[in-house]
Amino acid sequence: MDFSYCLTKDIQLPVSVRIATLEGKHRLKSTERQVDKTRVSTYTLNSPLPDVYVTVQLYGDNKPLTVPVKTSYKAFKNHWSWNEWLTLPIRYCDLPASAQLAITVWDAIGPRKTKPIGGTTFQLFGKQCTLRKGKHKLHLWPDCEADGSRDTTTPSKIKQDQDSDMNKLEKLVKRYDCGDIRPEEWLDVMAFRQIESIHKTLSAASTALALYIDLPKFDFPVVYGEMEYDLPGPFSSTGQTVGETAMKAAMNQQIYAMDQRDTMPQRTATQYVLVLDTDLQRDNPVEAKHRRLVRSHRN
Repeated sequence: MDFSYCLTKDIQLPVSVRIATLEGKHRLKSTERQVDKTRVSTYTLNSPLPDVYVTVQLYGDNKPLTVPVKTSYKAFKNHWSWNEWLTLPIRYCDLPASAQLAITVWDAIGPRKTKPIGGTTFQLFGKQCTLRKGKHKLHLWPDCEADGSRDTTTPSKIKQDQDSDMNKLEKLVKRYDCGDIRPEEWLDVMAFRQIESIHKTLSAASTALALYIDLPKFDFPVVYGEMEYDLPGPFSSTGQTVGETAMKAAMNQQIYAMDQRDTMPQRTATQYVLVLDTDLQRDNPVEAKHRRLVRSHRN
């Protein structure tokens, strides 16, 4: 058995996600939709589906890490399908362990007017701090934007969906795509045909919205690895490294405190603490500029 894996700190590629399809039924009130006939083409007006686009933003530790990235314009006829890769302005090595995607589906209800159809929040790392990959089905919470906080109100998975038969079949298909299930050509054709038939039947009867996305697949499992930085060692005023004996002597020095009611000093457990100044080795920009000005004046 192969136990090879890769750490995120070694991956210098940008984070990307593929927006595949949106399934479900969403009804808009006629009073909410205001179409400007002078700006919208006849092809779009005759389309049975509204103009919809998706925005993706990365959050971590309750803070946005990137700006929102959205899909390009596309006119839809029968179903919502983008099949578009979105690249976020951040690399895998810079991701925190709490990184999650806040995905919101928007509808253009008028000129420069949009309304959220639904939102969902998807965590990039699993329970074992392993980067997720492959296809995923995300539950959309209707009529709200995605919540990117740690305790999100728009999780991508709910217990009701996880217990359904279709969700179990989708997990098996995902394992098949990742190579965890051995392919059998004569059996796969009939199995996928039956799965597709079940999927169409359940999708037509369901009123919930679901967004399908794809994540990149790597040759090895990717585990979260925090970037390590080498801090400079303690330096003395002369620029030479302080010896270990001097450091121990300074840290072991005791402080004596005088009690107001007693003239005898009392020994306390307080010790000196060495504070490391990381900027001590760096050049002072003010002094560097002063030296350049002095040299130019001399010349």
